[in-house]
Amino acid sequence: MLRAFVDICKDIDSDDPDLTAGIPACPDLSKLICPTCKAKAVMVNHGHYQRHLVGIKDGQPKDNIIRVIRLRCLSCGTTHAFLPVSAIPYCGFSIRFIARMITDWTTRFTSIEDLCQCYQISVNTFYRLKQRFLCCVRIAYGITSDGTCAVRMAYAITSSSLSVLSDMLQEYFLRTGISFCQGRGP
Repeated sequence: MLRAFVDICKDIDSDDPDLTAGIPACPDLSKLICPTCKAKAVMVNHGHYQRHLVGIKDGQPKDNIIRVIRLRCLSCGTTHAFLPVSAIPYCGFSIRFIARMITDWTTRFTSIEDLCQCYQISVNTFYRLKQRFLCCVRIAYGITSDGTCAVRMAYAITSSSLSVLSDMLQEYFLRTGISFCQGRGP
């Protein structure tokens, strides 16, 4: 899995990274490093596939069908998905969706049931996504971080521009080797 951070992409110009307009038509392949063999500038286009990505549009959940580019390493032969900035590997919800949900959970809703009805998710899904988010906040801020850190992080994710969001998520990715809120290891 490769990430479409802004410094790698030529033509990200959308303010909404949950939509397909935020996905580059062609990444700058010379800047990509194979996650498997660490070879540089050896990636070639290997097709694409579509997947669902639930994001936030005008304050409401919106199911987007996004196009994910597949790349193959000429050195080791492995293939990798080239995911947009806000897509989380192995998760159908965008990082902004989860961050907005966390922000609303602490500020706007008095019950989990009302929040889940608004976001069109089950209570179990809420707790699973909340746990992923809080785990990543503990990694980012340290094991002793509290709920205040989670709210600050959620607010920063929801209110930042695509460039700032890309920088934040890239820093986390480089430090940990996994994407923010990724449910399973790399």
